[in-house]
Amino acid sequence: MNSTRRAFSLSSIALLGCAGAVPILLARDAMAQVPVPANLDARVKAFLDQRRNTWSQGINYWNVRYEDGQALHDLVLKNGFKRLLEVGTSTGHSAVWLGWAAAKTGGRLTTIEIDPTRHAEALRNFKLAGVDAYIDARLANAHDLVKQLSGPWDLVFQDADKDWYLNYWNDLKGKIAVKGCYAADNVLRPDARQVTQFVEAAQRDPAFRTRIDDLGSGEGVLLACRD
Repeated sequence: MNSTRRAFSLSSIALLGCAGAVPILLARDAMAQVPVPANLDARVKAFLDQRRNTWSQGINYWNVRYEDGQALHDLVLKNGFKRLLEVGTSTGHSAVWLGWAAAKTGGRLTTIEIDPTRHAEALRNFKLAGVDAYIDARLANAHDLVKQLSGPWDLVFQDADKDWYLNYWNDLKGKIAVKGCYAADNVLRPDARQVTQFVEAAQRDPAFRTRIDDLGSGEGVLLACRD
C-alpha cells in the first residue's frame, strides 16, 4: 500500500499502529523477562505527573511533550511491541514512557544519546521513575551505532539531529519488523531540508503506510507502519 500524507489526531496515534503485530526476536538478542513491581504504574505516573511541566526547561530542553510521550506509550501497548529503539534520548522523557510500556509488554527499550550530561541525567530519571530495568541506555554516536544494531525493531522513535533524519531512515527502515512502526518528531520544520527529504522518502516507500500530525504547533510527528 502506497504511503499517503494526511493529518491525524495525536491522541489517536495508537489506533494508527499496526494491530495484531507479532514482534520478531533474534535468538541471540532474546530478552530476559524482568518482573514488573506491583506499584510500577503508580510510581511512573507520579514521576511523570510531578515533572510534567519541566521537560522543556534547561538541560531538559530536547524532550517531547507529555502528550507525545503518552501517545508513544499507548502505541506500544496497543500493538504489543517489545523491541523498541529510540534515537535521541535527551534527558529521558520519551524513554520513560517507552520503558514503562515495554515493562507491560515484556519488552525492552534501547535508547541512544551522544551528550554525556544529558545521558547521565536520563539515567537518573530512569531510576527515579522505576523503569531502568527495562531500558538499555547507550552513550554513543547514533550515526554509527544504528548501523551496528541488528534489529528487527517493532518500533523506532527518531528525535535526534534533523540533518541526519534521512540517513537514520535508510539505515533502519530495513530493520523494522513486519507490522512494526517508525515514528519521527519535528517533521514539519520548514527550514530543515534534510527532514523534508526524509518525509518524502518515507511517503514514497510502498512498504509503509504513513501519516503526519501537525500537532497545531507546526512541528509534526510522522508515523510510518509496515504492512
